[in-house]
Amino acid sequence: MNIYQIIIRILISGGVLLSLYTGAFDYATALAVLSIIYFFSYIILPKGKNSKYMFLIIDTIFISIAVYLTGNAYLSLFVIPLFSEFVKDIRDIGYFFLLSASPVMISLYVSDFSELTIVPILFAGLVGIYGLYKTFIEKDSHYKELKQEMENLYIKNISFQEKIEQLSKKEQLYQSLKKLRDNRFPLKIWIYDLNEIMGTDGVIFFDFTEHKCYSTGKVECNKDILKYIQEPVQKISSQEINEEKGFPHITASFIDINGEPVGALIFFSSLKDINLSDIEFIREQLILYFLENSGKEISKEDSGITSGGKEKAEGD
Repeated sequence: MNIYQIIIRILISGGVLLSLYTGAFDYATALAVLSIIYFFSYIILPKGKNSKYMFLIIDTIFISIAVYLTGNAYLSLFVIPLFSEFVKDIRDIGYFFLLSASPVMISLYVSDFSELTIVPILFAGLVGIYGLYKTFIEKDSHYKELKQEMENLYIKNISFQEKIEQLSKKEQLYQSLKKLRDNRFPLKIWIYDLNEIMGTDGVIFFDFTEHKCYSTGKVECNKDILKYIQEPVQKISSQEINEEKGFPHITASFIDINGEPVGALIFFSSLKDINLSDIEFIREQLILYFLENSGKEISKEDSGITSGGKEKAEGD
């Protein structure tokens, strides 16, 4: 129930009751009872989506009767606050003006058209309410624009934050891989650093040249997983191995030199997906690591990886 509308009916019925004390009227008791009935009818009667149209009929009839019986033309001005419910739509405004004409015309009649100032006062009040409504709409529209702009800025900020995090991760990967290539980290220690940087639950590395396997975290070496790796870099999902290991996100990479496999790197994550571009970057650097340690000459294709890796680490 709208408290504002209840207050309006209290003021209307109270105004009529107050006007009864300004003089002696033949139907004062009847009008006082009618004022009480009018107020409680608004409280008791059910209210729906379109009930305002029915209540406006009741309001204008009551105000018209009060104006006629008391002869107080200014009681017709009580239609002004009722306008607030009909200000949103042009058809509602027309409906309001049609019904509110009744108490206004009666007020002019009972005053022998001597109280013509009622008309400009009435229109001033209605225009004021309409102006307040338009101002509120404009401010609400402005607020929504500001809110939308703030949401866009927030989304951009999140995007920039993600980009900064990605660049930071690439830099960490580059420094970690550089330590590996400079032989400051052995492979079995390096994968722990790699697991921490990638934020994964575990890493497995198969070193085919040394016939060794290293693992971290919650995973253990198991050659069965190798049969699921079909591409140089790929995601493994919806496979038996995902259910067996208990990790929905598994990403793997074959490390090869001129088509000859030298290693395999597998990441396991239970919560988040693993970025394939990060895996591709790691793979390229590992190819160079094995080339440098094998004593083989670096081909033009592999030298392209070197320059490409630097560009990614610096440009990303």
